[in-house]
Amino acid sequence: MKSLLLLFSFLIPLASSSQNVEVDTIANPHLADFSKIVHYIPKKLVVENAPEKWESYPVNTIASLLALFDNADRFSENDRVWAKAATERLAEALFNENKPVLLSGYGYSGGPASRLEPLIKDNHTYTRVIICVGCKCVTKEMHVFLDIFNNKMEALVRAKC
Repeated sequence: MKSLLLLFSFLIPLASSSQNVEVDTIANPHLADFSKIVHYIPKKLVVENAPEKWESYPVNTIASLLALFDNADRFSENDRVWAKAATERLAEALFNENKPVLLSGYGYSGGPASRLEPLIKDNHTYTRVIICVGCKCVTKEMHVFLDIFNNKMEALVRAKC
């Protein structure tokens, strides 16, 4: 029962954000491109040894890992280690497909009109992806996800040059 509740707690925010994105893309075409990035599954991404409770949950996109980290307060230490590695693998897979992105969080309602913008940091060009989490704050756990992802992406970009 506990596993089922955990699974639903991941799927409900993902499903509701997907529905909102579909409606919003008609009024705001920027969100269509945003949706493509946060729901993009890198072609060569391999999800390795997912904990049993997440085996049926897709942990292969920015959106799905963000939803996973939104519930990180329920993680065991092994879950944290696995989730960090999964986040780094996702950043590496995106980098390998020439999609250097950096993530930033935005809480509460409203938000910027475009959730994608070019970003030059340390003489490297990225696409800044602004993750809006609706009417809730960007939690500590979400910041952990953003930091892990961004640190890995920046290290890969720096190493390439």
